[in-house]
Amino acid sequence: VTPPPRTPHLHADAELDSGESTPRPGSFNARGSFYMAPRLAASALPVPISPGLGSVPLRQYKAFEGHEELLPEAFVHASGRLQGLGSGGSSNRYNVAQQKAPNPPTMVAPVAISAVTLSLVNPEAYRDRVQLTQTQLDLDPLETHLAHIPQLLYIQRIWRGCTARTQVRQFIEYNYAKPCLSEARKHAFRQVRKREDGRPFPLNTPLKDFRAFGEAVDAYMHFVYRCTYLFFLLSLLSLTPVLDNLEGHDMGDKLSLITALSLGNTDTLRTSDAVLEFVISGVLIWFLFFARRQQLSETHAARVEQCTPADFTVMLSGLPPTATEASAVAAWLLQLDSSLHDVVALSLSLDVRDLILLANEKEQLRTSEHSLQAQLFLCRRRLSTARASEGFASVSSAGFGSPSLFSCGRNRTPNLSRPNGPADLLRNKRLLEVDSTRELGKLGRVPSEQNFDSPLPRRAFPRLPSLHAALPRWTGLPRSTGFVPMVETGAPVEAPVSTDRALQRLERQLHRIQARLAEARRQISERDARMRSLVKRQRHCTGFAFVTFNDEAATLRCMELVNTRRPVFDGARIKAERPPEPEEVYWDQMETKTPELLRRQLLSSAVLASIAVVGTVIIAFANYGMGPIMTNIDSVSQRILMQIFFTVLIILGNIFIFILTPVLASKLERHYTFGGKELSCFCKMFGFQVLNTVVASSVFFFFSQFFAQSRHSWYAYGSAMILNVLFGDLLVINLGIDLGRPDILISRHVLAQRTHTQREMNAMFAPRADIYLAFRLQLTTKTIVITLLYSAALPICYIFCATFMWVSMWIDRYNLLRRLVPPPRSPDALISLILRVIFPVAISLHLLASVMFYSFELDLISADPPCEAGEQPVVCRLASDPHRAPCQTAHTVAQAERAMGIIWLSLGVWGAMLAFYVTREARRKEDQGIHLINNDLVASYLDVITVQQDVKSQVLSEPEQIVKGALAQRYNTFRGQNGLRLYMPPLPPHVIQELRTVTAPNDGRTSDLSASFSSVHVQRGNSGNRWSL
Repeated sequence: VTPPPRTPHLHADAELDSGESTPRPGSFNARGSFYMAPRLAASALPVPISPGLGSVPLRQYKAFEGHEELLPEAFVHASGRLQGLGSGGSSNRYNVAQQKAPNPPTMVAPVAISAVTLSLVNPEAYRDRVQLTQTQLDLDPLETHLAHIPQLLYIQRIWRGCTARTQVRQFIEYNYAKPCLSEARKHAFRQVRKREDGRPFPLNTPLKDFRAFGEAVDAYMHFVYRCTYLFFLLSLLSLTPVLDNLEGHDMGDKLSLITALSLGNTDTLRTSDAVLEFVISGVLIWFLFFARRQQLSETHAARVEQCTPADFTVMLSGLPPTATEASAVAAWLLQLDSSLHDVVALSLSLDVRDLILLANEKEQLRTSEHSLQAQLFLCRRRLSTARASEGFASVSSAGFGSPSLFSCGRNRTPNLSRPNGPADLLRNKRLLEVDSTRELGKLGRVPSEQNFDSPLPRRAFPRLPSLHAALPRWTGLPRSTGFVPMVETGAPVEAPVSTDRALQRLERQLHRIQARLAEARRQISERDARMRSLVKRQRHCTGFAFVTFNDEAATLRCMELVNTRRPVFDGARIKAERPPEPEEVYWDQMETKTPELLRRQLLSSAVLASIAVVGTVIIAFANYGMGPIMTNIDSVSQRILMQIFFTVLIILGNIFIFILTPVLASKLERHYTFGGKELSCFCKMFGFQVLNTVVASSVFFFFSQFFAQSRHSWYAYGSAMILNVLFGDLLVINLGIDLGRPDILISRHVLAQRTHTQREMNAMFAPRADIYLAFRLQLTTKTIVITLLYSAALPICYIFCATFMWVSMWIDRYNLLRRLVPPPRSPDALISLILRVIFPVAISLHLLASVMFYSFELDLISADPPCEAGEQPVVCRLASDPHRAPCQTAHTVAQAERAMGIIWLSLGVWGAMLAFYVTREARRKEDQGIHLINNDLVASYLDVITVQQDVKSQVLSEPEQIVKGALAQRYNTFRGQNGLRLYMPPLPPHVIQELRTVTAPNDGRTSDLSASFSSVHVQRGNSGNRWSL
């Protein structure tokens, strides 16, 4: 336990701050004493007054004359974790700092006296006695001060009660009173990723700043950035073929703006176009090598810079089902090597899916209960206002008063007839049974005409015998889930039933809310009982365990020993690998075995395949009908309208896959990690969208064979479909859906207006990214594949693709930096899959498609009749015979054959380079290292992840604020959103303790495993062990 920080000297005229984030000049903010880091021990409050009591001048402390031993040093406390009275700076937060209230409520009143009178008693005697997880009152060294203990306890109880009520009032006002749109907007802005100085990233921020989002987002942004420049370069190289095609006349009566730019419109194959095609294929091969090398280096840089708990953890797989004791696995690791003793925590994965699902149901019911409590409070307040305006004010003195925020709308009397009420206390004019406290008693006075719904700190304080009578008892204390303490008393005293229809409607609404609230509480009780019975069941290990070491060297040593020796644990061979990030693990799905995973994947793929077939039919029908209809329309406006209609129809053929894929991934499939789910969604959406586009466009290849008069039917229909798909993805999906985000607009402007709590409105205004990266990347990859597949016949596709990439780059910057809650940190598996598999396949398809399109044109040229003397190939354009095939000269035929030879040369040369690349990537070993180079080590886990802070730094509750003099803590989405622990299943602590799935061998040093772990920005030196934070 670290020693308490030194308390600053206070002047007599200093003024205590009333809950602001920073102290005023000449004052000390008492909130600092409660913003504790998880491992910080205790600190002395400067004054025994809570910020909830308002701004209290210290010049009034003369009331303590003769009792100086009761002054600040007597109130030393810890964070009070078990009582649930935390703040935004610690892991047991009151869940208000997460909602980012303007002044997050802070409970600075001590839960109990942890130590007393440090100025009068030897501090070293108490330094080892202060505990974080419990509070105590140690009276052994205080025999000389026992006479003052009753007064001290009395002051503390008053302090605790008043500040607790003020805390609840502020909590209800912010989270459960009428929602505020401005607060929701502020909350949404605070949820986006910030720079270390707390300011938002600019939209034109350098790409290296995206390392703060993790390896996946960083790799994606670099990939889109490079693809933008790549396709702009290819667009410039393809300008000559585009102009050559535009000058052709081979489309005859099928000529349109689209077909005029295609290869089918050229009179003959030109050697210059084939050479440029050879150069374009070479640029693609060079880009593939370059992008893969850059991606590997950027992934390594992202791992080095962002130090996460996964860098200190090893995931063990292959454990037998009998491995249900975490301590046994820890002992087994210690037998492998003595260097593996420094284990921070070891978590086993058991088949606890039923418990996790039950806990999630209970949490949803708890959220519903909170919403109903808010509705009940608001309904009672409206009912009270309506009755008062109708003339029921005379009933107030008989038992009906204005509602109280603290009582959630329960009607309170003016307390004139109740003994020991505030009016009686005002007449008493004394606050404590302590001598010389008359001046202090003046602080509790309030005017007799003051409304008792005013802030609680201004009320008179009850005497000790009437404390419990004056304060209603709570059914529970505030928890991190946002539980609102409710009063145990019965139904409120209501006024007589009114005949007014508005009041009757409010009364019926009140009864409905009360019934729903009782039903919600009944269901919560049932879940509690069911969970108690399920915990007693026999559990089995799913085969996985997560071992967190204090040193990265021990992590690497463990991976090396397990993977080289392949030791046996209870008859099973164990494998070690780098784990996913803590926020990625799906604990409830890890019990699913491989055969079950395959069956679910096959079923999901079959459903999506059937949907893709329907989409293919829709796309083919739209494009088949578009050709004849467009040729028969003369009006430009009608052409535009029909183009929009067919484009929307084509997009509808693809949008069903967008809708069903994430639903099936969440409901039907089972994935161990978020990265696995993201990868599965990407593969399905990308594969089926490319499939239905290619199949629908390939239908028109056979159309030319069945109709002799259709010389270039594919260019008339198939190419139009391809450009429609690219144009629709650019305009409708990229700009309309991904930039416009109708779902967010509906949530913010429609659904948010109907919410009952600030917490619900905040959720509407701060959408989560979830699998946003998979959606965006599948659309980007689809555009690349379609472009490379058909660019030999439609060079104009390069311009569409370049525009798409440039627009996507800015859309992603806006969404990630301004709009969405950052996604969980995940590895760069998506970009690795693209550069290792998809992009090489796309280049190979481009080479083969070039041969196919050029061969098709060469066959047509060879079949054309020779030109007569003086005749030119353009004679086919004569209006007298528009279907007549053009004639060819010996020069044009020879030129076409040379162009075809260059295309075959391109296939041979660049195909060999592509085969070399694929072979090299297949042999490349997966990077299982953490992020170390030689002896370039960082500090230990406890130094980097669980950082000690001074009291002044802990006052800065916002994650984007700078921690001066200490580590700048990065905001972690996982910690901020669900509050789970490091590699622990999302279950209540008592359930985890009973299951015995988590062990911490070094409990003496790692006293708090439930701390909040965040990513820390680490910069290493170039040599030795030099590193800076």
